[in-house]
Amino acid sequence: MKKLIHLLIISMMTIIANAQVITANSIIENYQNATQNENSDFCYNVEMNEGRITTQYVYRKVGDNGTELRPSIQYQYEYDSADRLLSRTKLRWDNVSRKWNTDSRLDYTYTADSFTVETRKWNENKHQYSKPINKVAYQILPDKSLALVNN
Repeated sequence: MKKLIHLLIISMMTIIANAQVITANSIIENYQNATQNENSDFCYNVEMNEGRITTQYVYRKVGDNGTELRPSIQYQYEYDSADRLLSRTKLRWDNVSRKWNTDSRLDYTYTADSFTVETRKWNENKHQYSKPINKVAYQILPDKSLALVNN
């Protein structure tokens, strides 16, 4: 699990480092980079709509020589009309119930020269997301690099 979390953090950092905002194209690029790692303990599959990744599935390789795949995580993406990422919902596979359970969501908001990312956890008892538990703001600098404003 630590490998997956580390890979996902690095992947998101790569997306942020390579684009002033997270777009449909940067999500596709991130997916393509992840699938090229033959030594990974994970495999990936996506659903696409109108050239955008709408759902990404992450499977863990198990069994002899990693020949069996088990569902692990699912990401659902929503975009605005400018192809910028609006939200990324994370679901986890439950082996007991054999279904996907909502875990959390990242919400993105944009201005002309900045964007913020808010993290919300899913509350199963209330069937709703929590108030933001974390908020990070980035400023887009004139050279198109990013500066962390707060976290």
